[in-house]
Amino acid sequence: MDVSITSSDEQPDAPPREDMVASSCEFAASYPDNARLTVRVSADPDVDGCAIAQSLMNTAMSAYKQRPKIGTSGLPSTVLSGADPCEPAERLRATRKVDISPADVTVNSCMFTVDDESVVDVSFSYKDPAMLDVSFSQLTIDGHRVVGDDKRGVYDVVVGEPVDGARGRVVPLVSVVGSAGSNELVLDVALAVAEMF
Repeated sequence: MDVSITSSDEQPDAPPREDMVASSCEFAASYPDNARLTVRVSADPDVDGCAIAQSLMNTAMSAYKQRPKIGTSGLPSTVLSGADPCEPAERLRATRKVDISPADVTVNSCMFTVDDESVVDVSFSYKDPAMLDVSFSQLTIDGHRVVGDDKRGVYDVVVGEPVDGARGRVVPLVSVVGSAGSNELVLDVALAVAEMF
């Protein structure tokens, strides 16, 4: 786990403390499983916002340690349980330049830049199977059903069998959204997704 601290008081262009109207302090903890906890405190300059932020971060980290382990929620486990949303980006590295900022990664999504220009967002979700039939584009990639809109560069790759969710039957899928005009790249990412599952 990596913890970083940013304080407005310590910025190179910060005014003297007596001239400040407010100050801020931010703690960010990044975990190996892509989880990120962030605490930001803004306070009057005579209050030690970093002490408050540190106390809150310690509480958050203790609570995070107590989280249920994957697969213990009582809900059915799916192919998305524990999967890494950045894996398709990693698979592209063999042929493309890929940049991933930790700030653009969550447990369920990964936004990255390809070849210094195109932005791609990969995210995990679940959808009513009937909704798949209304998509403009219907494809098969590496044995997986892929639906979406080829004009906008938005695709959903079905990656598993339907499961019972809180609101009825849903299918696990990975959504791939690209920048305007990047349909070919989005399809390459969709192929990387299909190869994962």
